[in-house]
This record gives sequence, C-alpha cells and structure tokens, in this order.
Amino acid sequence: MATAILRSGGRAHVRARIDRSQQLCRETHRRLLENAALRVDFQALIDQVSGLRRRSRHLAPFPIHGGSDDAGLITSALAGGVTLCADCIARRTRVRLGRVTLVTGMMLRVHSGVGVCEACLNGRKVYRLA
Repeated sequence: MATAILRSGGRAHVRARIDRSQQLCRETHRRLLENAALRVDFQALIDQVSGLRRRSRHLAPFPIHGGSDDAGLITSALAGGVTLCADCIARRTRVRLGRVTLVTGMMLRVHSGVGVCEACLNGRKVYRLA
C-alpha cells in the first residue's frame, strides 16, 4: 500500500510535509533564540529596577521623630493607668527609645518599677502615670 502511494505522486506530498517540518524546526529555533534574548533583557531590566528602588529609599526623607511635644505623646500613651515598657511607648508614640527614657525620667511624674507590660506582656521595667 505504501509503495502505491509513493508511485502515484505521493512523494511530492511527503516531501512537502518534510519541508514543512524543517521549516517549523527553524522557526522554533529562531523563537527560542528570541526568548533567550528577551530573558536576558528582562533580567537586566529587573536588576536595574531593583537598583533604582534601593537608591530611591535613600532619597526619601527620614521620618520625623521626637520634638517638643514628646511629653504629650507619652502622656497620651500612658493615659488611663496603662503600664507600658519603654519599647512599647516608643512603638506607640514613634518617639525614639532614648528620648522616651529621658522624658519619663525628667519631665513626667511616673511610677516605674519592674512589672508586666500590658502591650507586649513581657516582664521588665514599666512606666505608669502618677
């Protein structure tokens, strides 16, 4: 049966299929090369963007901490008889930790002693308004 197809002009059809297969292989190879080039371009772009993001963080202004109303912020955090450690006061008020200990020690009337912080539940030195 196969010999009958080849004798009756089937060779042209088979040759056309072989040519089409080779054409598809060349096209696939070309597209694989294009994909590889695009992958390199995208990786370079990703590297460039990540570098820009890293550098842009240095351009952003630093958050403002502290100031003249630190005592008011700390008083509002300790309002209602809450006992908090210095870390939790700093976290709630966004006042630097060193400034919290300075303000609570010199400017405010607070009771301090070792106890349990009501925010983080750690046993450490806590502050409470007097």
